[in-house]
Amino acid sequence: MFTTPIRRVELSTLEEVKNFSEQVYDRRTDQRKVYYQNNGQIAFVDEMGFYYVTPYRTEIHSILSSSGYKEYGIFVPNSNGEHTSARYVWLRQMAERENWALTHEEAHEIATKKGIKEVTLPGSYKQYQYKEIKEYCNDEKWVYTPMVMMFLANSSKDYIGTYIIVDSTIILACDEYGRTFKITAHTQHIFNSVVNALIDSGYKPNHQPEYFVHEYVKPAVQNEEKDLTNPVEETE
Repeated sequence: MFTTPIRRVELSTLEEVKNFSEQVYDRRTDQRKVYYQNNGQIAFVDEMGFYYVTPYRTEIHSILSSSGYKEYGIFVPNSNGEHTSARYVWLRQMAERENWALTHEEAHEIATKKGIKEVTLPGSYKQYQYKEIKEYCNDEKWVYTPMVMMFLANSSKDYIGTYIIVDSTIILACDEYGRTFKITAHTQHIFNSVVNALIDSGYKPNHQPEYFVHEYVKPAVQNEEKDLTNPVEETE
């Protein structure tokens, strides 16, 4: 809607998979050319017995299989909440970025089949504000949840190209790439024009708004516990 996502860069060879993996030095196994996945991490052992672990990407299984690796129940490091190295933190971030890039590409294919076109919003950016909703968040009035999950899980594809009129100034829209945007219009004229622009581009009202927007409830402030270490003597 507002920007074109960065395209996915897919791994294509076993050497590339190793480059984006971390070698594990404190694990040994007699198995060779095996792999196993647990909690979004993939461990594999090559023909020399070197042990690796890498964050999940959709292409890794096929690369390993085509290289002669077999699935086998080996231990998967970094998959049970362990402290990880700075390198593995980066590997996870990069894999997540590529997995989202794939999700955006798949969402765009579905949007094209639905007849959803790129939206040209009216006016200038000074007349409205927008923010991408990437995770559960709130603005102290409403709580928002992204409409699309990674890999289009849980029927996410149904929400591509839909919008929710939150109130008289806020619209939540899921664009042709599966990204959720909160759009705040500064005037009624701009608000109406934004909604009409979405409709003209093939967007439909979201049929399950309660999944993605609900009223923000400020957490109750707990009463401070009384200090009982130095009780004050009551007087009549």
